[in-house]
Amino acid sequence: MLSAGFRLFAVLLLAQAAFGQEGAGDAAPAAGADDGGITLAGIEPTERDGFIRFSAQADYRLPAALIAAMNRDTQLVFVTQIQVLAERRVLSSFLPARKIARLQLRRRIGYHSLTRKYIVDDLTFARQAAFNSLDDALDHLGRHRDISVIEKALAAGSGATHVRVRVKLSRTELSLPMQAQSLLPDWWLASDWYQWAL
Repeated sequence: MLSAGFRLFAVLLLAQAAFGQEGAGDAAPAAGADDGGITLAGIEPTERDGFIRFSAQADYRLPAALIAAMNRDTQLVFVTQIQVLAERRVLSSFLPARKIARLQLRRRIGYHSLTRKYIVDDLTFARQAAFNSLDDALDHLGRHRDISVIEKALAAGSGATHVRVRVKLSRTELSLPMQAQSLLPDWWLASDWYQWAL
């Protein structure tokens, strides 16, 4: 017969597993997941024409499994998530910051077997570019130049205190057969949040 202490330990383990899976879509890849990842670098916040803006470069390191899938006509959509936040004046240590504004930039990369080119589509601004090499396509995919975030007056009036940005692979926009495969850690690609004060 199991002791009360052992039963309590088992319940705690099950609860931890359940809560751990709840945010799995945003979790970092498990160790040894083919060295894939996304890094945001060179972020430059600026203000111009009454808008808060930023420029940055996302460095994509795609695992072999994703490159192989893309070369078999799977298109990958990456989302740049931008949030304007306001720290709470009361209980700020316990409550998350208020979201003043949220933006998403969506970009898609795929391989066109007939032309043997990698195609990058900017789904937000309806632009397309073609590249002979995957490295050049990924460099273009990660280029963020002079992105408008929010009007400066609106940010000040709403009490906004900081902006944060990250880039992630949108697994929900994969084809249905690929969504099942995307549960593997190789597909959990997301950068860390990068944050700066207003």
